[in-house]
Amino acid sequence: LISAGILMACNLVSPAKAKDSGAEQTQAAETLWASLNQTQMAATATDVPPTLPPPLPTATNTLKPTATKIPPLPTATATAIPCDWAMFIKDVTVKDGKLYPPGTEFTKTWRLKNIGSCTWTKDYDLVFVSGDGMNAYASIPFPDVAVPGETIDLSIRMTAPAEGGDYKGYWRLRNANGSVFGIGWDAKTAFWVDIEVLDVDNKDGYSFTSNYCLASWRTGVNKDVTCPGSSHTNKGFVQLLNKPELENRKEDEPTLWTHPDNNINGWITGTYPAIDIEDGAHFRAWVGCLDDSKGCNVRFNLAYQIDGGAIETLAEWEEVYDGEITDVDVDLSSLAGESVQFILSVVVIDGKSANANAFWLNPHIRQ
Repeated sequence: LISAGILMACNLVSPAKAKDSGAEQTQAAETLWASLNQTQMAATATDVPPTLPPPLPTATNTLKPTATKIPPLPTATATAIPCDWAMFIKDVTVKDGKLYPPGTEFTKTWRLKNIGSCTWTKDYDLVFVSGDGMNAYASIPFPDVAVPGETIDLSIRMTAPAEGGDYKGYWRLRNANGSVFGIGWDAKTAFWVDIEVLDVDNKDGYSFTSNYCLASWRTGVNKDVTCPGSSHTNKGFVQLLNKPELENRKEDEPTLWTHPDNNINGWITGTYPAIDIEDGAHFRAWVGCLDDSKGCNVRFNLAYQIDGGAIETLAEWEEVYDGEITDVDVDLSSLAGESVQFILSVVVIDGKSANANAFWLNPHIRQ
């Protein structure tokens, strides 16, 4: 600035000439000041350090997870199979709740499987452990040998008690050393026989249902039908039902299910022991077809015999599966004073013999 002032003093002109050059001087001064300002600004701009980008974040060391070894699974330990162990397979005869008249003899059969590691020999026994014995032996030996994995049928004869009601007896097995075993996860559970005994009401006089196994039953292909019979045979059978489902309703009175043999014109007949007939006696029953027996077409026959003489028919009724059943009432006054054997028969008329599920609902003689 000082140098500029000296330079300007040395270049002073005359007043006359100064008027003409004033504008130029003013312009020159402004130019000088502008130049100085720019220099100063440039210097200032040069002195300010450049702006730096923000520093990068410091890297953080991330620890890798330490690998953990999974412990090996425990080795399965084989469980020893018990020497004596049974499995219940099925009731071959006498399903639970089977109905019997008082005093009826029957055979109960269980099917069991040997799932133990020891062979069942004939030195093993079926033994009674608790409940209702039903006049059976306390024990019976095995009829055969059963190696592990085999099945065996064990049967025992029993008798229905004299009083009506529900009865249940429990049974297990016994090995040659006298140790008792059974079924179930612990090889200690008992299996059983479960029956119902008919409660006989004497107000109806003689009951054909209560005495049905005292009758002699036969069919067209079987001269000696087992009583009670099995519904899984095509040779004909007779059974006692306690809560039958008829073609038109459900009932709670004892009913005879009489099924002929499965042949064309198959039949079944039962001859009862002789009974004395009093004056005014009537044979009463309902007859028809059981439920779900489409194609049932049968003839019911009530006959009698006196002292081994000729068989005489008292009455007949034809029934088909049509949702209706017949109320039977036969006057027996003509037989009063006689000892009479009554005969109940069912014959297939037409249709499917396999569906000939004929019933006698509470057949009885009211004296």
